Amino acid sequence: MPGTDSDSAPAKTPPKFQWEIVIFKVGDRLFRVARQELAKESPVFESMFSLPNSGEAVKVEGQTDDNPIHLNGYKPEEFEALLTLLYPTFDDLIRGSIDLTKPQWIGVLKLSTMWEIEKIRQHAILTLSADPFSLTPTEKVKLAREHRVGSWLEEGLVSLVKGNADLSLDALEAAVGLRTAYRIVGLRAEAGVCCNTLLPKLVSGAFHPTLPLGHLRCMSCSGFVFQDSLRCPHSQCRADIALDEEGGGYVRSSSDSLVKSNSSAVFYEIELRDLMCASCSKGIIRQAISCASCERGIQTTEHVMFPLRSVASPSFARSMAVREVFADELEELAR
Repeated sequence: MPGTDSDSAPAKTPPKFQWEIVIFKVGDRLFRVARQELAKESPVFESMFSLPNSGEAVKVEGQTDDNPIHLNGYKPEEFEALLTLLYPTFDDLIRGSIDLTKPQWIGVLKLSTMWEIEKIRQHAILTLSADPFSLTPTEKVKLAREHRVGSWLEEGLVSLVKGNADLSLDALEAAVGLRTAYRIVGLRAEAGVCCNTLLPKLVSGAFHPTLPLGHLRCMSCSGFVFQDSLRCPHSQCRADIALDEEGGGYVRSSSDSLVKSNSSAVFYEIELRDLMCASCSKGIIRQAISCASCERGIQTTEHVMFPLRSVASPSFARSMAVREVFADELEELAR
């Protein structure tokens, strides 16, 4: 066909297809990679590729198999896994997922963290956080410290404080280190003694649970029902009942007083009229009262609660304890 002006004009390559191949050697394997994607996603490689040549007589690394760019200290399978995400195949795109093993995803996390490939790093974190690659608590602690994933550190430590029957203390120390294991055991001990208990009291031949009345909480606001000490209302008794006194009051045994739970507490549910004076064995509350925290009226037939565990949910309490004890490390990972 006759030539045209367009045929004689210099051909242009669209920018997205201007591929320049660079050759890396990782371990005993060579990888030929389009450098543009690496430079675009990784500031580390962008800086590497922008370094000026030292002279025309010097061979530029990465242009031939005989003179590749050496990535020493890395595993070829880790680098290959990273490249699989950077350069997915058509089959990967049709399938909608990248078929990598758990160790390969961990390798991707390692390299993407080191080379500041943030998109792939976040994708690796999300993938390893979900099924089928859900990490164990000790794996989360270990990998969090190696690859700066603050959320994993907190999640792993909270799970370990909760306890794992299959993990001995020696195994815990081996997994997280002596200092961390010591702190975890300390938090476990604190959690074990933080719970309230109802001690029995023998009254008229029957056992009834005793309690400090100052621990009673409102069913509506979860605040403390009483703020000031109480006095038995019966004229023949008039005993003062300190709010923090164990055994100053007790709960009359009743089928209506039960251990219950909700999203934020495990508690003993008690009717006001079942609160009894330990001195005279008569009811302490004879008429409706107002909650000292929210001022809501509480009838004698309504319930209050005595927390058997912290009003904060156990998981929230553990999380707050971990944040306090490991604050410095968590703050460092958050930077």
